[in-house]
Amino acid sequence: MDSSERKDSCAIEESGPGLYRALFRCSSDGLLLIHHETGQILEANAAAGIMAGRPADSLRGIHLVDLIEAQDAERVHTALKDAREAGSSLLDLSLVHPDRGGSRPVSVHFETLPAGVLALVHDITEKARMFDMVRREKEMSRSLLETVNACVLGVDLKGRVTLLNRRFRETAGMALSDTLGRDAIETLVAEHDRLAARRALAELVAGRAVEELDLTILSGR
Repeated sequence: MDSSERKDSCAIEESGPGLYRALFRCSSDGLLLIHHETGQILEANAAAGIMAGRPADSLRGIHLVDLIEAQDAERVHTALKDAREAGSSLLDLSLVHPDRGGSRPVSVHFETLPAGVLALVHDITEKARMFDMVRREKEMSRSLLETVNACVLGVDLKGRVTLLNRRFRETAGMALSDTLGRDAIETLVAEHDRLAARRALAELVAGRAVEELDLTILSGR
């Protein structure tokens, strides 16, 4: 059966009494039908089996928490409870592969149906990899900024301190805990230079270049 015939078959069944069977056979995402109260898996499609690293048939009768990392168990119980009470819930977690080790990051949308709680499982491996790459790049950048032999100050769009590197902390005699999240200009800049500093910050936030500015930094010593 080619893809067009498969789609036609799905469309026919979805309009009739074979709704759930059609969904489970035709969905490219993982599907699990979970018992309302016990959390046991009543039905699983082939895609769910692939994501869990085991045959779909072997998923029937086991609990959803048996497929995940131990630290996620309480979050799953809470998500199932929320789905039963509110009708739906959403959760990101990892499915553990029993044979080859490792895990697969997935996003799970729980939807309450008369037959049970339907879990739509979407593979987010690429999304997780991208987030991990961005996280590592941020950590590397922060490490470089921390060790550079120059004062470096980072602020958000509202001018609150997000970064104060080692050289700046030593120069100002302030700890990061004393400045993080606070107004950078009020906390670090001498009063007579604050107006100029605020004008410069406004220009930067607007995306315009700012000429070099001499400012007097307060000292915490």
